[in-house]
Amino acid sequence: MLRRAGVFLARFLPPCTFRRVTGFPCPSCGTTRAVLALLGGDLAEAIRFQPLFVLALLFLSGYGVFAGGFYLAERRFPGWLKKLLSSRPALYFLLFAIVLNWLYLILAGI
Repeated sequence: MLRRAGVFLARFLPPCTFRRVTGFPCPSCGTTRAVLALLGGDLAEAIRFQPLFVLALLFLSGYGVFAGGFYLAERRFPGWLKKLLSSRPALYFLLFAIVLNWLYLILAGI
């Protein structure tokens, strides 16, 4: 049911301008199709369309549960984790992941 609603709503989204102009997918191309696949319960298809989005969704969901646990327990969030997530190496890792994902999207023809 959710997937049908998503497919209906996705018809009204404009096509990717970056792809129209350059012929190449943008770094987030395939995200709508990945969301629709997830709504339909097809994890493998979602990963095929946009692997970085699926990984980010899993990470952020886990992070939310972890941080929410600290909040509900009225404990301070670990400082070392806050530092790690806001560090330069974390930023470089994120940029590397975006570029790697973009190359995948281009080579896979997403």
